[in-house]
Amino acid sequence: MTLSTQTLSSPQPQTRWRGLPAIIEVALVAMIFAGTLLAARVTELPLGGPLALIAATVTVTLLQRLRGEGWGELGMRMPKTLTSVALGSLAVVGICVTAFGVNGVLQPVLAATLGDGAVRALPDVSTVARYVTLMIVIWTTAAFAEEMVFRGFFMTRVADIFGRNAFGWTVALIVPAIFFGLAHSYQGLAGVIVTGTVGLIFGIWYLITKRNLLPLILAHGLVNSIGITMLFLIAQGVIPADAVSI
Repeated sequence: MTLSTQTLSSPQPQTRWRGLPAIIEVALVAMIFAGTLLAARVTELPLGGPLALIAATVTVTLLQRLRGEGWGELGMRMPKTLTSVALGSLAVVGICVTAFGVNGVLQPVLAATLGDGAVRALPDVSTVARYVTLMIVIWTTAAFAEEMVFRGFFMTRVADIFGRNAFGWTVALIVPAIFFGLAHSYQGLAGVIVTGTVGLIFGIWYLITKRNLLPLILAHGLVNSIGITMLFLIAQGVIPADAVSI
């Protein structure tokens, strides 16, 4: 059998490069986030957390570009029908109720097991200026960037590493939740446990909503806004300190 000249000279189909391996992407974003956070703390630079989230978000955006993808593939999708708006709204309510419920259950358990270690180091919201600043941070880097990075990116890429099957998504629930908790280590051990558990709950809702980030972002912003408002009202003496557990 002989090969024709056309067969020999025909160009072979080329496989398009689709970015870095998932494990390298995860390691890179984790190092950039942790490195920025550590540098800010060492240099006593204010708003280290938001800066770390911004750096991580920019990095993820660039990595998505290398893949020929956008944030839509990680779950940043706007509702297209009234049904999706209604379901998304129900999800927001469900996420908020679940988050507050978990916090309410954990607080007495941590108080009984950790003693003084159960006290979380919460932000100072004693003035209107601090309150407004924190609300701005909440509705920018906290609500949007934390969900985009920790749920959208980390969960998806960890699942890619282990396979998008039951085992892969289970690992994708646990590992980013642990990292999320450790990122709040400035709140003490109780803060790590609470935020890590809440991160796990948000991860479950990320899967329940078929990896839709918008309900998570809105719920995250609402939960944090309510918490910061309670702290502000406590600082102003409007409500007693022991009236709520945050």
